[in-house]
Amino acid sequence: MLGDVPADGRQSGGSVCPSRRGRGGCDQAIRKLLRAGEPISFRRVASVGGVSTGWLYSQPHVKERIIHLRGRPDRKARLPGERASDASKDAIVHALRQRVGALDDERRRLLIRIQQLEDRVEVLYGELYVKESMRPQHC
Repeated sequence: MLGDVPADGRQSGGSVCPSRRGRGGCDQAIRKLLRAGEPISFRRVASVGGVSTGWLYSQPHVKERIIHLRGRPDRKARLPGERASDASKDAIVHALRQRVGALDDERRRLLIRIQQLEDRVEVLYGELYVKESMRPQHC
């Protein structure tokens, strides 16, 4: 009875026997690693798939697939950077538009303040002219 596996495919520890799980679990693990851009290796597939590396090596189709994928160049090395999703692009555009609006409001406020200061300088020059013209001339 030592080698028997119950009909539900569970071992005594509660985990599913790799042979019952089939290639599906390993295929999912490989797809997950590929999507994440992680390197494919027997150790990583075994870890993500929840099986032993010995079991992976004993399965000819799985072994061939891992060897084939292991030789591929890393996807991240080919892509200069991650592509932003449409939602993140929209969020960036929205934030930038808000900033442009705030800067435009500040620019308008500063232009009004400059005009007020120029008007004040003009008044002060006028007052200075009047004071200088009323001053007695010394020869």
